[in-house]
Amino acid sequence: MNRTAFEVYVETQLAPTLSPGDVVILDNLSVHYSQRAEDTLAECGA
Repeated sequence: MNRTAFEVYVETQLAPTLSPGDVVILDNLSVHYSQRAEDTLAECGA
C-alpha cells in the first residue's frame, strides 16, 4: 500500500460508506498521513 493507493481507497471505497459522525481510526502507518484522505473523510462528516 502506498499513499496514492490509500487515497483512492478512501475516496472510492471507504468514504461512500460513512455517515456523519462515524469515527475512522488510523494508526501511524506513513500512508495514513494524507491531507487528501483527511479532507475526503471530513467532507463526509466522519
